Amino acid sequence: MLLLLSAVLILWASCASGQGYYFFQGRTCDFPDIKHGKIYDENSYKDTFPVPIGRHFYYACDHSFVSSSQSFWNPITCTEEGWLPTPKCRRQCFFPWVENGQSASSGQTHLEGEAAWIVCNAGYSLPDNQRSTTCTEGGWSIPPKCSPTYSSEKCGPPPPIDNGDITSFPMQEYSPGSSVEYQCQSLYVLEGPKKITCERGEWSEPPKCLGKYFNTSQLLGKAV
Repeated sequence: MLLLLSAVLILWASCASGQGYYFFQGRTCDFPDIKHGKIYDENSYKDTFPVPIGRHFYYACDHSFVSSSQSFWNPITCTEEGWLPTPKCRRQCFFPWVENGQSASSGQTHLEGEAAWIVCNAGYSLPDNQRSTTCTEGGWSIPPKCSPTYSSEKCGPPPPIDNGDITSFPMQEYSPGSSVEYQCQSLYVLEGPKKITCERGEWSEPPKCLGKYFNTSQLLGKAV
């Protein structure tokens, strides 16, 4: 009985003075493996882990990543619940100017998990007709770029032009993306692009065939 009482007194004195507290609790913290971040001068401290409760360190996030406080060096402390505050680095995504569209987010920076809304110009859209893109660990979920909208509308016969015609046999309908070329009759020259394309059910602007005498007069007039 006397021996038991002595052991209890020794243990109480050790805990009261702070000596042996960590032994009694058995709590330590392992090296914090911070994704996209690192402990300050971690090579000098890594061999000292695990560390007892009460020890604190500072960590920083990699380029394009920030902590919740958005400070460069962030303190963390070893507690009974582990490292607090929990070290975490989130991705930062810079939003550029949208090609063929616009967004209120242009020129701004978003954090991982945040979305940016995009309005595309007429005839353009985002992939799969989405309306936004989200900042993820690897960057934007889809490129903030509006691309021409694909259309299944076909075109009818190419438009006729005076003193000229297409170089191929005309058809009743043409698939999107199809093109034809024009040529002029003798004594006429082509003005404008000789090739037109079927887009969204309509042909692009066809060229014109002008008389050579008319073009020569134009050139002489410019020369004068």
